Amino acid sequence: MSHQRIRRFLAVVTAGGITGALAVAVPAAASAATIVDLGTLPGGTFSNGEDINNAGTIVGTSGVSPNVWHAVTWDSRGVITDLGTLPGDSSSAGYQIGDSGAVRGDSDAKPVRWGPNGAITRLLPLPGDHIPISRDMNNAGTVVGYSRKSIGEYVYEDHAVRWDVGTGAATGLAQPPGATESVAWAVNDHGAIAGHVRIAGERRAARWNADGTVTVLDLLGGGVYSYAEDINDAGVVVGHANGSTSDELRTVRWSQTGAITVLADLPGGNWSYHMAINDNGVIAGYAGTSNQPHAVRWAPTGAVTDLGTLPRYDRSFGRDMNADGTVVGDSDLFSDLNSTRAVRWASNGTATNLGLLRGGTYSIAYAINDAGTIIGNANTANDDNHAFVWRAG
Repeated sequence: MSHQRIRRFLAVVTAGGITGALAVAVPAAASAATIVDLGTLPGGTFSNGEDINNAGTIVGTSGVSPNVWHAVTWDSRGVITDLGTLPGDSSSAGYQIGDSGAVRGDSDAKPVRWGPNGAITRLLPLPGDHIPISRDMNNAGTVVGYSRKSIGEYVYEDHAVRWDVGTGAATGLAQPPGATESVAWAVNDHGAIAGHVRIAGERRAARWNADGTVTVLDLLGGGVYSYAEDINDAGVVVGHANGSTSDELRTVRWSQTGAITVLADLPGGNWSYHMAINDNGVIAGYAGTSNQPHAVRWAPTGAVTDLGTLPRYDRSFGRDMNADGTVVGDSDLFSDLNSTRAVRWASNGTATNLGLLRGGTYSIAYAINDAGTIIGNANTANDDNHAFVWRAG
């Protein structure tokens, strides 16, 4: 979810006010824009950028001292705010931010949500269960995942849950007849949820409507299992299903009616993985070739476009996509992982190398908003990982 950048300074908010200034990165060779170092909280040496909303607020994690880190946000000016932890905890992490400003993350490995006002709520398991695990959040702040019960040594039973915006209370999702377990992986802005249920020992992709009713989605011909991992606002689901042999796992989409379509492979390849779907039904990810994986974009029909690699590189990965089909990710040489460069592929397929932080050797783009602002991570001259933001000219 882009503009020619000028040098600027980013302020750090602490309890004592504004402290410090962070330098801007050098321009990327293939772009007039620059990636900008978002820096860390005072005392920290690293930060990670994880997500960005359409207001330009970024969420991630920053070190605060050795072996201690906190969830943070950076506003559209680059001002960093420490989201803190649950009372008594030492560390926290931020993973997602909605357009409402709600944040999904964890505090000492316990799932939490911060409201738009910064108030933190612990997300509890269902009564009688032991472990809650969150997987996704929509723009309003509804979180989904599953509640786990221990039923023996290293044996668990999972139940898909939704944590509501107002109270954070966990609601177990309905299971279809014959199902023994369920997991929720994604939720759209209408409250529809994608995941899977377990029937006769096999995973089956499922979609829960906003009213709570559940539909088990089609299998591929000859297949016995499937699972769903994402859903757009039109109710189109994307995930994986096996074909006529147990090891033939394919990336697939299910229409609003539940009909299944295999996403095409690249020439010479026989595997793929999706990372994002937009509301137009376009899907982004990466796929195998006869050599190394390439970033790809699939049309709603399932037809695939190879987005290629940066010049002289042999691999690429698509990691997120916005409403107009702009894809972000990275490209590198398999033989030199320090060659990794953050990349933006425009909707027409043109690739832009987003460059490096000053003195750094790698960068990776993880998220893009609908305005085209990109966030990711890159190393500094000291080899510390820092979150960055990129806006095109």
